[in-house]
Amino acid sequence: IQRWHNLMVRRMGGQSWCFALAIGGGYIYSEGQARAQKHWVEKRSRAYAFDNHDHLIAQSQQMIIYHWQHPQSVRAYHNVGNLWSEQVRRGCLTGEGQRLRQAWFGGSLDGRKVVAWFDTTFVEEGESVSTYTEAIAWYADLLRLLEEEERLLMVIKPSKSEAWFMDTRKQWVHPLGARVMEQWHRLQQHPRVHFASSEEDPSGVIAASDLTITFCFSSPSAEAL
Repeated sequence: IQRWHNLMVRRMGGQSWCFALAIGGGYIYSEGQARAQKHWVEKRSRAYAFDNHDHLIAQSQQMIIYHWQHPQSVRAYHNVGNLWSEQVRRGCLTGEGQRLRQAWFGGSLDGRKVVAWFDTTFVEEGESVSTYTEAIAWYADLLRLLEEEERLLMVIKPSKSEAWFMDTRKQWVHPLGARVMEQWHRLQQHPRVHFASSEEDPSGVIAASDLTITFCFSSPSAEAL
């Protein structure tokens, strides 16, 4: 439908613009040559075939090269870098990051380091690259790290709400979701953890943290790279 919209906009003398997110498609599943090279073999996706925007905005030259590998009729590609990083920078310069740290941990900072942890979209299914089983292991590792390293404060930023794992009306609900929630509840009760909402602004979380770590295939990592 979007491609027909673009044709009609062009016919009326206008121009169409598309902002491409970093994550998705073959770009993050490549088994080809080094990304520093211009022509590596990527897994192309039909989702990006035959795009016909007048302008496509991408976050890196690597993404643009990935789109070039598809039969597209895009008029112009623009590498503008990571737009979200500007929000992080602003949060640091305005002091918003420091205010969040104080709101989350108060006087308990005491020289401790704040580490932000972003998970990803977990799907317990045969072809999934990030399963509920891996989610359980991920959160268990965070709990163990809290016990081993008392100097750390943690911000846990889930990708999905509790309903994703537990609501039987959701597509990917699975019995293992209850075990994921057990890990969540233990982290939510920990005195050195701020367990953020799935809807909380990721830019603020990153600005308030000394280090940000994400589960593989999570968009903060892909956007940063």
